[in-house]
Amino acid sequence: MIRSRSGILTLFGLLLMQAGMPRLSSSLPSNPTAQPQARPLSGGQSLERGLASGEQHTYSISLSLKDFLSVEVDQHGIDAVVTLLDPAGATVIQMDSPEGRRGSKPVCAVAKVSGPYRLQLSGKGKGWRGSYRVTVREVRKATKADHACDTALRIITEGDALREKQPAAAIEKYRTALRAWSAVSDAWGQVLALERLGSLLTNQGSYDKALSAYGQALPLARALGDRRAEAHLYSRAAVVHTFLGEQVRALPLAQNALALAEAGEYLDIQASTRNILGMISRGLGQVQDALVSYRIAQELWQQAKEPAEEARLLSNRGELYMSLGMTDQALASFNQALSLLSREEKRDVRFWVLAGAAAALHEKLELPRAKMIYRLALDLARTPREQMVILARMSIVHRDEGDFPRAISVLEKSLQLARLQKDRRREAYALADLAHMEDLQKRAPEAVQKFDQALEILTELRDPAVMASILFGRAEAERNRGRLDEAIASIEESISLVESLRSDLNPGPRIAFFASRHQYYELYVNLLMEKHRRNPDSGYQARAFEIGERSRARSLLDDMAGRPSAAAMTLREIQREVLDRDSLLLSYQLGEPKSTLWLVTPDSLTSFDLPPRSEIEKEVLRVRERLSNGAGLVEAGDLSGMLLPAGIAPLSRKRLLIVPDGILHLVPFAALCESGLPEGGCRTRAPLVLDHEVVHLPSASVLGRMRKKLASRQPAVGSIGLLADPVFERRDRRLIDKIGEPRPDEKEPDSGLGIERLGRLRYTDTEADEILKLFPAEPGFSARGFSASRETAMSPEFLRNRILHFATHNLVADHPDLSGLVLSRFDANGRRIQGFLGVQEIYGLKLSAELVVLSACGTGLGSEVRGEGVVGLTRAFLHSGAKRVVVSLWSVQERETTELMTRFYRKLRDGLPASAALRSAQASMFSDGYRPRSWASFVLQGEPR
Repeated sequence: MIRSRSGILTLFGLLLMQAGMPRLSSSLPSNPTAQPQARPLSGGQSLERGLASGEQHTYSISLSLKDFLSVEVDQHGIDAVVTLLDPAGATVIQMDSPEGRRGSKPVCAVAKVSGPYRLQLSGKGKGWRGSYRVTVREVRKATKADHACDTALRIITEGDALREKQPAAAIEKYRTALRAWSAVSDAWGQVLALERLGSLLTNQGSYDKALSAYGQALPLARALGDRRAEAHLYSRAAVVHTFLGEQVRALPLAQNALALAEAGEYLDIQASTRNILGMISRGLGQVQDALVSYRIAQELWQQAKEPAEEARLLSNRGELYMSLGMTDQALASFNQALSLLSREEKRDVRFWVLAGAAAALHEKLELPRAKMIYRLALDLARTPREQMVILARMSIVHRDEGDFPRAISVLEKSLQLARLQKDRRREAYALADLAHMEDLQKRAPEAVQKFDQALEILTELRDPAVMASILFGRAEAERNRGRLDEAIASIEESISLVESLRSDLNPGPRIAFFASRHQYYELYVNLLMEKHRRNPDSGYQARAFEIGERSRARSLLDDMAGRPSAAAMTLREIQREVLDRDSLLLSYQLGEPKSTLWLVTPDSLTSFDLPPRSEIEKEVLRVRERLSNGAGLVEAGDLSGMLLPAGIAPLSRKRLLIVPDGILHLVPFAALCESGLPEGGCRTRAPLVLDHEVVHLPSASVLGRMRKKLASRQPAVGSIGLLADPVFERRDRRLIDKIGEPRPDEKEPDSGLGIERLGRLRYTDTEADEILKLFPAEPGFSARGFSASRETAMSPEFLRNRILHFATHNLVADHPDLSGLVLSRFDANGRRIQGFLGVQEIYGLKLSAELVVLSACGTGLGSEVRGEGVVGLTRAFLHSGAKRVVVSLWSVQERETTELMTRFYRKLRDGLPASAALRSAQASMFSDGYRPRSWASFVLQGEPR
């Protein structure tokens, strides 16, 4: 996290306010609609009515001199200002308290004159409609305690008016009211004053005093039998313990609050407490539990029709996504929160949403937009918590602009505020960010000292995710001061914490969380390789290889093992169980300032230093663009020299098992040239495919796990199943011949995926014919046209075959869950049908296929996730039981693909294994003069034997 663009506060920085603290209501509508006549009310009477924003209801209550009046207004979905007017029309008391649109507003007063008093209820906000119940609890002669209630409640309303701009004065008002109620032993009034006092003290960062206020109020509320107040007080106390980093203490308090809220059916307290439980789970590193709590809270706030509180919840969830490295999902949550706030202005909620959105934009390197939104948030900051957060985040902006003096000055202000407020967690965050800035200025000893101070605090607070990030930063600082052993010890502890947190997550969040921490493994590998260069015979090379293997495709390895954090294989296990005498393993790790290649045989391990990630990525993009547009092999010369360095031993016609990293998943290794390249690059060298079978692997451990898993599966009962030439669009001639031309006003419904704009793949029908001709004696399954549907693709008749061949379009989306295959979108009667077979559905299939061939454009593409590789169709089919998958790395020409597939299947018919058959087909096309665009795109992933 230290490396995060938005600094230490990006990950667990918004635990403060986001529980849903009481907040000031907006002002009354300027022109409330007056009611023509006041309705009479008397002691003991209660009625319920609907009320909308801008409406005003008026009631008449007759009082005699020194009568005591007690009224309670329970709100349901509408925020009402309650005003009591004397017979002359002067305001006796006005309750515009911070409960929002739910909860009760009390009114008590002692009549100074006799006559008809008016009680007015005015609906606030804009566009809201709800209801209220007004109850006249008592009308009787006033006692000494009643006079105290009259005085104290007026003081409470004065404090409410001062909360936002003069919090210190408001606190004193609440204390004065508390003393008045305490003097007459009025438990109800004491609870009211203590709750107000606790919430404002929390906002001001006086956490110990806030806890004291809640602690005094709880037994009073319990004695009164006020379960709603008791639940509310438990939840507020839980929030304060969470702010203090005391999640273990917060948890039972939140659980008590939830039990009371559910028993009393207090929907708003249930929702806010679920939010608090999400904060607690997040602080304990239980990320999946946090996501579940946030989901339930969102559903409850939607049910309660509270968009501002839902926005608060979405801001919390966005911050959690940020901590998992899911920046796009975080931005989506913040944007959704902002759209909800368009209905209702809540300063505090808007501040936190803007602060989170700015951090996400900062993480995406959109610095100008991030700075603009940070400034908007800074203008809204009021409380010490808000100020320290925004100062810390702004310091990271200055840091990234290279203005270290200003960055440090701003961050030290945030640190000072944290210490004044006794906010240990934010103190640790500020120390860690200061340490990182020290390290960037090449002051490593000072950086290590501050990292250690932050770690001491976070160890006490039990915050493993942030500790892992700080240990990573500490390891960098130790490396920069030349202390490799200390750096290795820090990064090992960091990775241990990451692994323990990772096991708590479901697959989706686990992938993102692990990818956001992949740099920890890269640093570990780099440190071990540096030790290897200094001491070549000390075993560091093997440890570095095993850490690299441990960091790869972990979610797929977990899925195949059926448990999170499945163990990766050791070097000896890979040499014994994965490799044979005919195979070489080439495992890559990209990094800065160097990348690494490990060459593994059954009895040896050799490593090579490669250029840094940035240089390799630039060359990969250039070569892919040139080859896919028809260039010759000469274009791959420089990339070949980078990835197959001159010092590499002769590859000796061995099968090459390639474990790529990052962008290398998109490299057509079959089109690269052997090492020892002359100056002419590939011009005088043959491509690898002439002498080598080339197989891509997510990791060597995944292959080992696949072999164990597939050994016990049932064999396929059919030979080959083909789906080809689907009907994608309404203007397809096959559809027009059945139901006629489309009407001028007949529009394709927008799927949101872009599949309605795909055209027919005419040559895929010929491709299917040519393949089936090669297997005339074997029973096959073929579905073309309308029959090449999603339903067919998921049918037992198709899936039971040994070879599954899809000749259709592939959809590659930014998010892996949205990728998939596009099949027929119309049935034989012209009715629209679901034509998209998504990745998640493929994950759910049970296959016995020896081979899946995805003969389409870019079927090997998907979302590239650091440490996981390309998460898309290939992974989905391997997870579902396919032994191997043939996919393409770029858009392919239909006619040339048909030729390649025909040659490939001819070799399969002749008895060659799939990897050998693909090599032979590609080599023959190269020899016949076809450009790499025609044959190099297709790669085989999975079992090579």
